Amino acid sequence: MVFPVWLDVLVVLALANRRELGLARLGAIATAAFVLVALSYVVAYLQAPADLEQHQRAELVLTREGRVVQERWVFAHSAGEGIRQNIVNGLTAFNSDHIDEAFIYPNRGHGIVDPLTRALLWLGAATVLVRAIRRKGEPWNLVPLVAFLVLWLAFSFLVGQAPDYPRMLIVLPFVAYLVTEGIRLLAGLARLVPRPELGRLALSSDQRLLSYHTWGTPDIWTQRLQLFARNDGQIGGVIDPTRLPRFSAPPPFVIFMRGELWNRVKNDFERRYGHVGVHQITPDGLHLAVGVRRA
Repeated sequence: MVFPVWLDVLVVLALANRRELGLARLGAIATAAFVLVALSYVVAYLQAPADLEQHQRAELVLTREGRVVQERWVFAHSAGEGIRQNIVNGLTAFNSDHIDEAFIYPNRGHGIVDPLTRALLWLGAATVLVRAIRRKGEPWNLVPLVAFLVLWLAFSFLVGQAPDYPRMLIVLPFVAYLVTEGIRLLAGLARLVPRPELGRLALSSDQRLLSYHTWGTPDIWTQRLQLFARNDGQIGGVIDPTRLPRFSAPPPFVIFMRGELWNRVKNDFERRYGHVGVHQITPDGLHLAVGVRRA
């Protein structure tokens, strides 16, 4: 499969970049690539033993031996039915839970990739293709996509016993690249989503009846606020409960306090601020987070 994959990659690159590089230059590159990559493979194939050649013929549905093997492999009633089943199994290998037809990895109920990887694979493939059509990426970005498509289609239409997991390990590096491209696309889209405005975090507590924590000091309580903050700039410190009725700060902010303290200052807060939300930190309602949004 080395030579067909490399040849297809060169053809696609030549068509995609014929204006920038020129056909003569691309022809020289293709010739050099053929000599460096395919020549050693051809020599090795010509020196292969006869039993290896026979095995390869039995693997290809293009040969009579391969069609007979495929018909028996899927218990088909004809060679044509066996080939059709092989094509279906191969094309759906990355979209189903079809088990390994080589029966080396009999993990029933699970395909060669998990459902999330399947979605990211095709998203990444579409991303690379669209980028190539719009000429927004480098030429080499097409190499993994073309290699994946050629191998995937060849293992479906030309080679029997699909999906053969050991054989498909050849495809997985290209699958990994396309999945990465899908993740990169989603990460880029996520950056376009407006992030909520960061508010300051404070704690209203004393070391007596209105203590929010059962143990600690104001310094320790401030450190605990960092668990809820994205950065240290959000930390507003500790507010004495006696000052809370007169507390005033520009929203947005969140103040952690006991439910008893909130009942005392609730009316003052709701008069002063128009967008107040109260969230229970503990199910019993003894520990609250009172948030004030910007109007």
